[in-house]
Amino acid sequence: MERRFFAAAAAEAKKRGGDAVIIREGAEWGVSKIADLKAASILGSSRQTTALVIRWLTPEEISNQNRRVVDLLKGFYGNDPAVAANQDVGKLVRVYLLNSGVDLNSDEFSRQFNDTMTKLVPSAPRNLSGEWIFKGSESIESALSGGDEKGFIGLASVSIDDTNVAIVSNGGTVEINLTGTLTKNRLNGQIGIGGVSAKNCEGAATSEKISISFQTLTSDGTVRGNAVFQRATAK
Repeated sequence: MERRFFAAAAAEAKKRGGDAVIIREGAEWGVSKIADLKAASILGSSRQTTALVIRWLTPEEISNQNRRVVDLLKGFYGNDPAVAANQDVGKLVRVYLLNSGVDLNSDEFSRQFNDTMTKLVPSAPRNLSGEWIFKGSESIESALSGGDEKGFIGLASVSIDDTNVAIVSNGGTVEINLTGTLTKNRLNGQIGIGGVSAKNCEGAATSEKISISFQTLTSDGTVRGNAVFQRATAK
């Protein structure tokens, strides 16, 4: 039975132009959401065996995606030198929108790209308050197993009041909330991220980037994580 299933999965993957296939139990909502697998919702049981077909992007496809970001940045900044300075942020916005299910080559992608970039432009460059885009990772390690790292990306609002700082996510695949203090660009506080809370996290903050790392002990093992927040330069 298993051999026939694997053979059928491999044949179907090949027919769909796949380069690899992952056999797993169930179809996790997060995986199916990113992969845009709308049919995953019809599973009758969370223990049902399913197959996820993966196709690697070709160098040409990657180049076209990067070129698409540059063209959108040129339109946003009007061929300003700021285009080069914002390519990393633009690529994060691209991934964020793709994960949200927006077609890269659609007019809707262009609209949402511009809308998101507008949110990420600070009203006052030296003021850290405002909208940021973030990427990060989280892993759990125990005495019996190594840590499987999970990545995430999203949008967050940062609020600064004197030395007090609060960060709350408002879009993406994981929720983040942080409260703490910011003194001489050093950030300390407590963080909740993806269902895990850590009483101590630390990092650094500048007008262009905020980085945070944490480690905490849970019943499942030691959780380690980090997140980097970035935003666009002023137009």
